[in-house]
Amino acid sequence: MSSDVPLLNPLLNPLLNPNPSDTNHNPHHYTASPTRWYILLVASLLSLNQSATWFTFSSVNPDTIHYFFGAKLNEDVLGLLLNWGPIIGVFSAPFQFWLSGRNNGLYWSIFLAAWLVFFGNIIRTIPLLLGETFRQGDFAFYLYQTGQILNAIAGPLVMGTVTQLSILWFPENERVLATSIFQTSNGMGTAVGFLAGPGSITSLFIFGVILGFIPALCVSTYFPAKPAHAPNAAAATQSTTSSTTKFQDLTTPRTPYFILVVSTGILTGVYYGWQGLLQEILSPAGVTEDSVGWIGFSNSFAANISCIVVGRMVDLFFARRLKTAIVFGYTVFGLSLCVFTLALPCFLWEDPPFDMTENVPGLVGLLLISGVAQGAVSPLIYELAAELLYPVSEGLSGGILVLILNGSCFATIFLKDFLDANVMNFAMSCFIFVVTLVVFFGVKETYRRPLG
Repeated sequence: MSSDVPLLNPLLNPLLNPNPSDTNHNPHHYTASPTRWYILLVASLLSLNQSATWFTFSSVNPDTIHYFFGAKLNEDVLGLLLNWGPIIGVFSAPFQFWLSGRNNGLYWSIFLAAWLVFFGNIIRTIPLLLGETFRQGDFAFYLYQTGQILNAIAGPLVMGTVTQLSILWFPENERVLATSIFQTSNGMGTAVGFLAGPGSITSLFIFGVILGFIPALCVSTYFPAKPAHAPNAAAATQSTTSSTTKFQDLTTPRTPYFILVVSTGILTGVYYGWQGLLQEILSPAGVTEDSVGWIGFSNSFAANISCIVVGRMVDLFFARRLKTAIVFGYTVFGLSLCVFTLALPCFLWEDPPFDMTENVPGLVGLLLISGVAQGAVSPLIYELAAELLYPVSEGLSGGILVLILNGSCFATIFLKDFLDANVMNFAMSCFIFVVTLVVFFGVKETYRRPLG
């Protein structure tokens, strides 16, 4: 496959993806192409919209969405629309493993994901433009389900390639930052969903179509599969190793890697599922729909901002000390969420020990702190996982993490039908501390990717 697939690549590559002559004579001279920021922007915008599309039906108050879509949108159907994300994510994971390991695997993953998200948004928006009778009919619901399924297929293709993009396009002193931006853009989609939820449902769907068109256009016109020259030593080494060898390396003992991805992947999946339950957690406490939207947005937005800031700080000051940062972030995350749990009614108490049901700013502050801590940790897990599994490709190391995340997210959403939302709120707080201890005692840091 040629790396210059989209239409404008031959025209723009000489300008944005330069080919310096000194690089040809010095194999240890690594050049970072300015195109890397464009690639990151397109991929991040795609990831944001993929997440926002998945979260659409959970971001709107259940009463509002039932009224808009009619009686056919019962609790079971609403749950299925949300569950398609993790369900399809689990079953499409092997395809993501395979595709990311192929020649120009990153490009084809992003290309396919962009068009899946775009077509998925178009299909599910059509009924909303044809009047109330049509949008509440049987055929319309087939379209809603189809749109969500197409978007769900794109999930692993986007989320599983975050470290693959950073190692392929970015120098070592920007790699964690690139991973942070790409990874956190998916969380930003959830934040956008919380904020847009109280607004017009039709406008929300149309916004998804418009946002989906931009990455689809970009990957079809100008989106190089790889830079002209490797920006770092790991990328240069990776380019000389076959994908078959990389996959075979997975059979060697990787206990620290699997301890890390299983524990943190389950926790992250549970966290995403818990976010989808905020309406049910806060509504019984008398918190209004608008307040829930702002609380959810503050949590997601704080996570996204801290993710980028901490990513840059790690690049500059804490390189190769990822485990310490992960344990510290999880500790702060757990403490803030524990206080949040104590501030609301729970299965253990009707009157909260720190009653804050009338103190919305206080609840926002607690979730702000937890969001900062959780967001700071997420990209560091992807980076440490890539280090522990090297020379297995970053697409596979990230893909396995996303597979576990989707499985645990599905389990969390499934369990909400059997457990009170506040039970899961309490369980989430306890689980954070368990995972913190597992990472602290069970994961031995080993940095395998070469420096240069």
